[in-house]
Amino acid sequence: MAVSVSRATSADAPVLMGMIRELAEFEKMPESVKIDETRLAADLDKNAVGGFVLREGDEPAAMLLFYFAYSTWEGQFIHMEDLYVRPASRRKGYGQRLWRELGVLAKEMGVLRIQWDVLDWNSNAIAFYEKMPCENLTKKEGWLLYRLNANGIAALAESLTMVLISASIVSKSGKALVTRVFVSDMTRARMEGLLDAFPKLIGNDKESDSSKAGWLKMYISHVSFTSR
Repeated sequence: MAVSVSRATSADAPVLMGMIRELAEFEKMPESVKIDETRLAADLDKNAVGGFVLREGDEPAAMLLFYFAYSTWEGQFIHMEDLYVRPASRRKGYGQRLWRELGVLAKEMGVLRIQWDVLDWNSNAIAFYEKMPCENLTKKEGWLLYRLNANGIAALAESLTMVLISASIVSKSGKALVTRVFVSDMTRARMEGLLDAFPKLIGNDKESDSSKAGWLKMYISHVSFTSR
């Protein structure tokens, strides 16, 4: 059976999403997949993500997905996001074939680094990578991997508004910034309402800074984003 490898395009989105979901099941995190075929196709079209699809005849058997990131030490580099070979197609060297394709692309582009991560219990993947001419940065340099999820991003963004309120008490520029920062219409409306109401609570500009801070703390404790 003929084996072929091609660059992933938006037309491959349904095939890729199938393998993405299979990989998430294997990694015991199926609920973590938030995107769908439409989102993936759009991201492929705008080069937010790239990849390769390996086929046995006409049947998709494996994939490798990557994206470009940036290092202030080495410039643009490639992050390998997903490597997946379907169970029936394993032990045929397809993982190595896909990695070679990525290596050729990196060399052609003058990229100095390809980086990726792996779950510590995935012994087969670790054994595969240990045979490659790569370095384990956790062991060599002690790097830890951190992540902000959607809730963490929302909390971080909303904390900025608290800073704006306490710093400006409350200037028009502060409100304008809130309007720019918050994408969610619901969050924006809630925060603009807070900005409008707060000056009425603190009285006039003769209030001391400590008094204003006290009012602010009390007001935030009552609001507390209860409409989430």
